[in-house]
Amino acid sequence: TISRNQVDVIKKLLEYPQLQVSSETYINVTFKIRPDDKMIQLIEEIEDLKGKEALEEMKVLEELSKKLADYAEAILRNMDAIGHFDLLISKAYLAMAMNGVKPIITKDICCIIKNGRHPVVEATLKKKNKSFTPISLNLEKGVTLITGANMGGKTVSLKMVGLLMAMVQYGLFVPAEYVKTSLWDFIFISAGDEQSLDSGLSTFGAEMKSIKEMLDMSDQQGLILIDELARGTNPREGFAISYGIINYLMKKPCVTLITTHFDGLAKEGVKHLQVKGLRSVDYDKIGNPDIISEYMDYTLIEIKGNTDVPKDAINISRLIGVPEEILREAEYILKN
Repeated sequence: TISRNQVDVIKKLLEYPQLQVSSETYINVTFKIRPDDKMIQLIEEIEDLKGKEALEEMKVLEELSKKLADYAEAILRNMDAIGHFDLLISKAYLAMAMNGVKPIITKDICCIIKNGRHPVVEATLKKKNKSFTPISLNLEKGVTLITGANMGGKTVSLKMVGLLMAMVQYGLFVPAEYVKTSLWDFIFISAGDEQSLDSGLSTFGAEMKSIKEMLDMSDQQGLILIDELARGTNPREGFAISYGIINYLMKKPCVTLITTHFDGLAKEGVKHLQVKGLRSVDYDKIGNPDIISEYMDYTLIEIKGNTDVPKDAINISRLIGVPEEILREAEYILKN
């Protein structure tokens, strides 16, 4: 390949009868050797030999196939056994790597986790020389709410339950100190922005479409996990819809776990878990938003009665550096 700037070199190469131009661009000219009669003959012989070689390979494969046919059933059985053995070894390695335990399977409808850990989040924190705060919770048939401050780990707790229960369904050990659970006909999770560009649905519309599909299955023994139910609409209607869905699910044979910021949903018959959060913390002394996680207590505690959801949003916003003028006005509105 020669640059077009090398005009003299290109002219000289064009004079050689053994060379010919194979391709050209506006930048380069590429030459190749012009095959003579002898070279053409050799190329044809090589192609002929390749064809004969392929035929011989087919004959060998046919012969081997005939000889192995009598052992096909045994070979397939061995392959299946090796695959099963490999799966068991992989499960064992995973269990040891996560310090997992064998879950206790019960016919009672429940999900009990003691000091459970989200393995993906735990691995991420480990790279930063941080540790995952183990989560314990006891979920029974009916509805359980998780409330708590922003950045309090509600979503991680919900996703941890979903992941650990999926691992149980697949016959895996789980990263926890103790797990007792029933098996599920289905596991449903709604978390994150579900806005659908394809169908033209808003975040709220896409969430309700997903919720409707879940409600259609709710007569089965399922595990239902919903992060920030009705978060995509205005708070007044969001609260009302959440209240209606909770009442509906309380009559179903499912275990339902919902995270929420709405006050007033934890009525009688609904278990209320709350993230401890930033209790007993002097915000003036923290000073640095990067160390909020060091002060945040992600432990879940059961709350009796319809206690208001903790509101740390203004304090956290102040730590992050939102202008004080905005925060003072927000505090005034809350008080008045």
